[in-house]
Amino acid sequence: METQAERQEKHMKQLAEVHRQKVALLESQFLQQKQQLLRGKAASSTMVIKSWDGGASPDRIFWDHRVTVLQLFNSKKVLCDVY
Repeated sequence: METQAERQEKHMKQLAEVHRQKVALLESQFLQQKQQLLRGKAASSTMVIKSWDGGASPDRIFWDHRVTVLQLFNSKKVLCDVY
């Protein structure tokens, strides 16, 4: 016959196993949700970049703007020096 201590130990092992399975399931669900969110974020950011100026990257837009501003500044400087 099983003693009370053996039954308690067996029951505690079963509870620990059930708990471990529940935690594993929750972690798996969390990681799946996280992956779905990351995929959705990546897809939406790709759509935003493609919609900008016919697909120009944000870096390209920044540098084009910077060059335009410098050219404008230089042309005003030349005009001011002439007068």
